[in-house]
Amino acid sequence: MDPHGQDVPPEFRRAAKLLRKVALATLDLTDAARPARPGSVAEHETADESFDGAWGRATFQLEHEVPPRLMATADHMTALAALTLEPRVILAMASVVRPCLENLAIVFWLYEPGIDTRERVRRRMNLRLSALVEQQNISAATGNGKDAGVARSLLAIRSSAQQHGYTWKVRRGRPLPNAMLHDRFLDEQMPTQRRLLSELFADSDGTDQGLGKLLQHLTSSVLHGHLHGTAAFILDTEPSSIAEVATAGIGLDASRFAQLYGAVLVGAVSTMARCGQHFGWELGPWMATAHQTMSTLTPWIETRPQRSRRPAARPSGGSSFFAPAHPTRPLDRGEYDRS
Repeated sequence: MDPHGQDVPPEFRRAAKLLRKVALATLDLTDAARPARPGSVAEHETADESFDGAWGRATFQLEHEVPPRLMATADHMTALAALTLEPRVILAMASVVRPCLENLAIVFWLYEPGIDTRERVRRRMNLRLSALVEQQNISAATGNGKDAGVARSLLAIRSSAQQHGYTWKVRRGRPLPNAMLHDRFLDEQMPTQRRLLSELFADSDGTDQGLGKLLQHLTSSVLHGHLHGTAAFILDTEPSSIAEVATAGIGLDASRFAQLYGAVLVGAVSTMARCGQHFGWELGPWMATAHQTMSTLTPWIETRPQRSRRPAARPSGGSSFFAPAHPTRPLDRGEYDRS
């Protein structure tokens, strides 16, 4: 494709269309009224009312945690598909991949098979505590002081947690200003995002191959505006008239595109398989759509170390990348190492 190209390669458009189908199929699977199918693990857990208390119907909440999280996942999948069709968008695709992966990783962790109802309730309540603390801190940061609703919810969770034998803990640190709170949690803190992503992409035997950490670093560098985040999208460089500056072509080659899309799909397949086992969902049509999408990406994924910034893989019949209307920009050599 011409550096000032007016369109997106047809292979990329096809992948975007298929990803949108995966997103729609994900929404079709989640019934907010009753996610659990008869005879499922989730139905059995929900029938256990022994964890009910001031914090509410804990197992009912467990059952209904999945629809909004998968809705958020599908929303970001749809956004990724839409961004793919816009020739001027490069870096933002990685930014959208990140929340998609984080939602998948949380669902994957929450509905882990083999843990008992007590542990699943603890995990869900820790998610809730994390959200409540953030909600309070937003209120405090905007000058609204103490949020009475948050305070009531925290008190209810603490009361029920102690009733059911959980240990209420507060992360210690220097005092926070303006009614802000340190993290609250039951028994132990939630895993870090890095650990959650590592578990999402671990082998079936639990071996961490480092893919989760790699994806976290890649997406974080873009999301947080670090200049080294741009390096992953450099296709070629040329010297400029200024000795300390190089001119770089920014784009998305087929290999990097497949890595971003593939991460979303692999994470989604693992997570939906786990949800299917827990909620009793029939996943045949969903899996067929996901694997059809993956099959379009597999030939583009470059697994060998690349010795060049130039495209390592090209879709058949087309160019290997698309780029903004003005695809070059100066980069400080201190931030960009052409080797």
